[in-house]
Amino acid sequence: MRSRIIGKALQAIGIAALVVGLVQGVYGGMWGELYLFIGGIVIFVAGRKIEKRWEKRHHSAAPSLTIERGDSH
Repeated sequence: MRSRIIGKALQAIGIAALVVGLVQGVYGGMWGELYLFIGGIVIFVAGRKIEKRWEKRHHSAAPSLTIERGDSH
């Protein structure tokens, strides 16, 4: 559960960095925007990979709860 929270937090930080980079680009220099843009993408992707790894681990360990439907057709 902890890695899922860390993954979500990194995704939020990555999106926040992208927004700050957008504001930086509008009001400031283009280099700051570029650094925040690239940094935000890297942070977001890292968080997404952590979350995907957590989901893969916990979905493969959980028993399948599918309901089989018996049709007489």
